[in-house]
Amino acid sequence: MRPFVRAAFPAGPLPGGATLSPRRKPGRTWLQVDPSARMVTDVQLAIFANMLGVSLFLLVVLYHYVAVNNPKRQE
Repeated sequence: MRPFVRAAFPAGPLPGGATLSPRRKPGRTWLQVDPSARMVTDVQLAIFANMLGVSLFLLVVLYHYVAVNNPKRQE
């Protein structure tokens, strides 16, 4: 499958002097991910989603409180 990668991403000069190569760093292909990168856990994602939901709900409540108590509102 190596020829397919080279055919899809040919090495060589590009306009402006840039080069495109399937290998960017020695020992690491363009498809590999940095091993120091970490994924978000499901617990962190759940906490983030809950906090976002609570904050949006509080913004809706605050909006309705301000809209009801507007002194310029005609009754």
